[in-house]
Amino acid sequence: MAPEQTLVAEPMPHLSDRGRRQARVLGLATVVLGTIGGAYALQWMLMGAPEVSALLLVAVVLAVWNLRAMPRHGRPLLAGHLATAILVLCLGVTSWYAGGFSDPALAWMAVVPVTAAVLTNLIGMVGWSIATIAIVVLLWLAPTFGWATPAVVPESVRPAFDLSNRVMSLFALSVLAGALLQVEETISATLRRTNRRLERRTSQLQSLAWADSLTGLPNRASCRRQIVREVLAASRHQRRLALLFIDLDGFKQINDTLGHDVGDGLLKRVATRLAEALRGDDLVGRGLVALAPGAATFTGRKDGENPTAGFEPIGRLGGDEFTVLLTNVSDATDVERVCRRVQDSLSTPFKVRGHELFTAASMGIALYPDDGEDVDSLLRNADAAMYEAKRLGRGRWEYYSSALSDVGRRRLAVERRLRKAVERNDISIAWQPICGTADSSLVAVEALARWTDEELGEVSPEEFIAVAEDSGLIDALGSHLTARSTSEFAHLRALYPDLRLALNVSALQLEASGFIEDLFRHLSTARVPAETVDIEVTETVLLRDPGPARDVLTRLRGRGVRIVLDDFGIGYSSLDRLRRVPIDVLKIDRSFIADCDRSPRDRALARGIIQLAHGLELEVVAEGVESEAQRAFLTDAGCNSLQGFLIGPPVPWESI
Repeated sequence: MAPEQTLVAEPMPHLSDRGRRQARVLGLATVVLGTIGGAYALQWMLMGAPEVSALLLVAVVLAVWNLRAMPRHGRPLLAGHLATAILVLCLGVTSWYAGGFSDPALAWMAVVPVTAAVLTNLIGMVGWSIATIAIVVLLWLAPTFGWATPAVVPESVRPAFDLSNRVMSLFALSVLAGALLQVEETISATLRRTNRRLERRTSQLQSLAWADSLTGLPNRASCRRQIVREVLAASRHQRRLALLFIDLDGFKQINDTLGHDVGDGLLKRVATRLAEALRGDDLVGRGLVALAPGAATFTGRKDGENPTAGFEPIGRLGGDEFTVLLTNVSDATDVERVCRRVQDSLSTPFKVRGHELFTAASMGIALYPDDGEDVDSLLRNADAAMYEAKRLGRGRWEYYSSALSDVGRRRLAVERRLRKAVERNDISIAWQPICGTADSSLVAVEALARWTDEELGEVSPEEFIAVAEDSGLIDALGSHLTARSTSEFAHLRALYPDLRLALNVSALQLEASGFIEDLFRHLSTARVPAETVDIEVTETVLLRDPGPARDVLTRLRGRGVRIVLDDFGIGYSSLDRLRRVPIDVLKIDRSFIADCDRSPRDRALARGIIQLAHGLELEVVAEGVESEAQRAFLTDAGCNSLQGFLIGPPVPWESI
């Protein structure tokens, strides 16, 4: 059994050293006053004045009680002052009695000790000091206001009474001095508390100024400041740095679909994973410098200095963009090792508010001094490399090259002009016919987006749609294209009543809230039946978490819309997911069709895809048909419909 421990309270923990000294002095004064009060009580009892003796004895008892209460209540200064006040007041009663107090006045004075004790507990030390001074003053002014009637003092006790008056005067001055000391101590304690609060507030404001409020990571300003320091240090010591620009793939869809609370929760967990994945001398942050909340304690910081001083930056630039600064980089192996750790840390699903979320990171790398000698150049070039990683397939990293500067400038120009084009409805529609293999009749038309800008010239759909997805314009662009397509298709349907409309939809659009309502609003406006619409989606839907997309596609099929899986065979299709996603038509990518009239291998692949689709009870459309030999092979293989320049190029609806 462990030995019993005795808890010993720290003496007077709430007082300063000066306050403790004052408390000891006043405590000693209490003992002295109690002794004097006891002697006076005995003297007055022998002189035949029991009422005065009783008051003095009360004073002695209260003084002893206060002395005992000192260690128990931890208020020695209060106890000393209270006991002093009671004794002084009782001695005052004695003196004024000797001067001829009337019986009513004496009775009133008997209440004073109790009143002082109550006031002390109710209004605190400062209030007690003020009340004590006021009571002493009232006692001195009592004869002036007629509260006391002079009486004849026997000469035999005159020396004792004179001594009582002198003692009372001294003790009154003692109480006044003690009260002033207490006021000074209270003011000092208040100032100390105020200074501590100001220090805490200043620390909090500094944290807000340098840290990202969501993740606790250092923010953009903090990151830039730290990167400037590291660049200067690297320049002096001839060291190499690497700046990683990290962007989460698919974060916008998670945020839009599941809400900002889930998105914020994901960002916090990503920040934690990044901090855990990086080596000790690398900084992670959101905006540009930080450690995950609770991952580290900043130390060695001077007042007013960046709280991340002493660390290298990992930061959050905003949204779902993070940066990591690697110092002491010797070669590309160091950088790629960190990149792999980042990718591995994000490979495990995140659980946020009951949702299991999957995300990956596209990373761009800029090296100092090769790719830039200042913060802005490094950030700009790492950003360009990150967009190149996204363009090449996401979930990967790419190094900056000088050619990417032109790519970055082009992308910014496309985004800027695309925003204006969407606002002005400048994106047009070209229609490509799809015919059946049975009788070569026109069965459907596919709406293809086309854009010719007055500054940029003709911009390919692959380029501006990718920019729209990355910049968040895809929903506005998709709504515009749907409205225009359904309006023009209404004219074609008047000429071909059995014609079907094929609309291309981004996987990001499927994950956006309100997509179905927006689609059917446009169909209703143009009076196009849902049963005549084919929604074409790419294999990206299968690559991503198929749950949300499957729900949307199922709802669309329930309302009569057919689902077409476009560009089949060139992505990352999982046959298991293909079985689970609700689709009606499989569209073979043109890469399998280009050489099917010459290559036995391509013919075998195309025929195998057609047989697989028919086995799943799906129709098959072959795109990119450009020769009669290809048409003959596909018809013989059992393909249901054909699309390509042999059938007809994309043209305005008036030319169909």
